[in-house]
Amino acid sequence: MLKFFTSLKKRIRLFSKFNKHIDTIFLDTICDNFHTDNSVNIILSPSLYWIKKIILPVKSAKEAKPLLASIFEDTLPDGAYSYSVYKNDDDFLAFAYEDKKILELLEQKGIKQTQINNIYFSQNEFSDITKAMKINETQSIFVKDGIVVLLPCCWIKEHGYLNLDSINLSKKYINIRQYSHLVDEKSLYMITILSVIFTIFVASEYFISIQNISNLTDKKDEIFQKYSLKPTMMQNNAMLKGYEKINKQQTNLRVDIASVLSLNLPSEVKLTLLKSTNKKLIVHFNSVDKNSQLKIKQQLKKKNLIFSSNLKNGILEMEFRL
Repeated sequence: MLKFFTSLKKRIRLFSKFNKHIDTIFLDTICDNFHTDNSVNIILSPSLYWIKKIILPVKSAKEAKPLLASIFEDTLPDGAYSYSVYKNDDDFLAFAYEDKKILELLEQKGIKQTQINNIYFSQNEFSDITKAMKINETQSIFVKDGIVVLLPCCWIKEHGYLNLDSINLSKKYINIRQYSHLVDEKSLYMITILSVIFTIFVASEYFISIQNISNLTDKKDEIFQKYSLKPTMMQNNAMLKGYEKINKQQTNLRVDIASVLSLNLPSEVKLTLLKSTNKKLIVHFNSVDKNSQLKIKQQLKKKNLIFSSNLKNGILEMEFRL
């Protein structure tokens, strides 16, 4: 979608070039106001951008652009900057500029955003001049060590006025964005992509969850039917508590029986009865005297069993609570 609008914008510009006169203006903070209804090509004064001539371990401007923010980090005052870079022989020309300030200055000077055709850096348009040229009544353009600079006229001897209408503009123009101080184009593009991905992810998770719920419902119905469960969870929980109680009693019964059978009995004492009821285990021993009774009770108490006992006529009757 972004590529489509960019292409459409270029076609509109190309069409307008054949149907409208396009003025070329030099934009600086101290220039006079402009009075034109035509479209305009704008050449930015060196005072409206920062420039660095640098050597980077990359081959193309595309590879260099992501590095610009860190390259200018210690140079720029506080602000919201956009960056541009061009290959220049064995090095690069890197630019930093503030979209918002340029647009505000254009508005102050009488140029509407709808009038803007292309915007250029002085560096790219004036780098071939060999002598200082006057740009207006107070300022001159001069090339120093390959960098285009703006100087007061009184600082240097100029050789006449620079005729902007005679300049063949390069193809190195930039696009100024109105809201770049809020979010840059790349970030906006990434936010859009992430939003779409997040939406797709949430939708996928939703449909997967719906499918899982449906599968679980089907499995629940199968289990309820297979084990003859009640239709409500309240009824099933009541059944579960009943089964848990039975399981506890059966576990206690097995423990008590094992404890009784593992008793170290005197040779004359015999186990004659081992019977369980709903809540009790009943055990009888015969040929038991008081001394034998005491030994049996001591062994059972060590195993933390709860019981009652009664010795009558040599028979020890015991009941274990389950």
